[in-house]
Amino acid sequence: MGKKHLYIFLSGIITLILCSCGVPEGHVRLSGKISQVKEADCFIYSTDESFSRVDTIHISGGKFETDIPLKKPIVMTLLLPSFSQVSFIAEPDKEITFKASAEKLAEIEIHGSEMNDQLTEFRLKNLQKSDREKRLAAVQFINDNIKSLTAIAVFREYFLENKDVNPIQAQELIEKLQNAQGKNHAVKTMVPLAEARIAGSEGMTIPEFAGETLDGNIVSKDNFAGKPALFYFTASWSNHFVSTLKTIRNLERMPDRNFNILVIALDYDTRTLQQHVERDSIVSPVLCDQMAFDSPNVRNFGITYVPGNILIGSNGRIVERDVDDAKLPDRLKQLK
Repeated sequence: MGKKHLYIFLSGIITLILCSCGVPEGHVRLSGKISQVKEADCFIYSTDESFSRVDTIHISGGKFETDIPLKKPIVMTLLLPSFSQVSFIAEPDKEITFKASAEKLAEIEIHGSEMNDQLTEFRLKNLQKSDREKRLAAVQFINDNIKSLTAIAVFREYFLENKDVNPIQAQELIEKLQNAQGKNHAVKTMVPLAEARIAGSEGMTIPEFAGETLDGNIVSKDNFAGKPALFYFTASWSNHFVSTLKTIRNLERMPDRNFNILVIALDYDTRTLQQHVERDSIVSPVLCDQMAFDSPNVRNFGITYVPGNILIGSNGRIVERDVDDAKLPDRLKQLK
């Protein structure tokens, strides 16, 4: 083989290798490194109609990489091993990179596109601020980028998926997003979630709900009328699950207990859930329709995270949300 032919041959091989290492056309590549994590799973999901599922990403040796078919840029959420959540923009034909430490997941850096660079800069800039200051900064960011997917990502992360939501602020922002991006499916799906979150604020009446418990009984709103109640939202896949069941078991055994308890589990399968409930001798009804965050019994309460809890008065109105486990006994004693 002559030098010229050898050069052409080697050039072709190099080109083939480079192409095979690139992002496949019509896909987004998600690759990352999370230090101090050897083996774990994280999850990605989106409310966009083009990706209406939950995918598992396996972390091995602190690294992960996956290619996902994608036709257009969409807002996605990454559920990290600690079950903290972060929103990002998935874009076709691009590699989105993630870098974080297991001890400082809040400082995760996401790059690979201009929009993700912008989101990362915003998060890191506001990392040390108070929750109130973060929300004010988020409001300003959304207003400044109202026509961008980054505004949707920030709204999801700082309002829709945040426990301490300001109903008035959330309502104003969702209306602005509707006006600016009303045709975007992500905005359309956020509207009922935001409305449910607002409707589930303190002082509001709990929504209608019904379903079958693990022991085969049907429970509904009527079963909890006339008496204070604790609704606890959890899931067997959450790393808080064991401590949550311990809290529920201790509350069940409180002397002179004057409140009911309902556990609403966001599981896709009841087998593991059933094992834990039986092992921990949980006697309160456990409602699980195996639809996780897509369950009407979850969406109607505006739940976009676990664990979460709602304290309800005997009049059926929400008294308080997301009380710390250590404070629950005292709060529940005060319910009327």
